[in-house]
Amino acid sequence: MITNRADATKILLRLSDVIPKNVWLSDIRVDEKALKMNGTAISFEDYADFAKKLEGIEIFSKVTTVG
Repeated sequence: MITNRADATKILLRLSDVIPKNVWLSDIRVDEKALKMNGTAISFEDYADFAKKLEGIEIFSKVTTVG
């Protein structure tokens, strides 16, 4: 659960640690229950790599991909 600005900052820092160089986020939305992102990847492999890395971040309890 995201409860304050510190939590949001922590999430953004963790994202910057795992995002591949060929993935660009165009929209990030954070609320009390979820983090939603939109973006582009050069290849499906880049997209899949990012999704797998997100699953390994302890602050995310569930990672779902669409698209």
